[in-house]
Amino acid sequence: MKSFAIPVVLLLSAMTAAVVASRILFSAPPSLPQTHAPDPFPPASRPQSGNPPNELAGNQRLSLQPPTSSDTAETSKNGILEDIQEAASTYNPAQLPQIEPFLSHSDPEIRQAAREGVVLLGDTAGAKMLREAASRATDPTEIQQLREMADYLDLPPLPVEGIVAELKARKAAKAAAASPPR
Repeated sequence: MKSFAIPVVLLLSAMTAAVVASRILFSAPPSLPQTHAPDPFPPASRPQSGNPPNELAGNQRLSLQPPTSSDTAETSKNGILEDIQEAASTYNPAQLPQIEPFLSHSDPEIRQAAREGVVLLGDTAGAKMLREAASRATDPTEIQQLREMADYLDLPPLPVEGIVAELKARKAAKAAAASPPR
């Protein structure tokens, strides 16, 4: 019981110290009662009503810059990747046409996501799409990946009954090998 009491006492004393420290740090001094949080924008730095919206008093200008083309491209790329992921996560083969155009996209990361999305949908119709994309691809590594993924999708499904029968047979063989002869 002693070993349990020491950590509890230490925990309680640490919590008490934290509460006291927060009261000291965040309370107003008695001479300066604080009724609300300080204004983060003093009146001198607030935009004046006659100034344009991007201009501050005292010739200070806010930096309001339009997004650059690389920012727009990155946002577009992220949007495409999200669209592929969303379509693939439905596990509905009807989403294959949504992913197919991205198999020949100029960005390798998007092509990779599209390949993985087609495989994730798991439909044999995706194998044909992957083979067509392999015929258009120029990178030998990518061509090989596309063909392997298409072959994977063409594999026949193994019924659950077959898996169960195989596991039972293995278990029986293992038990027979482990039991000593009589």
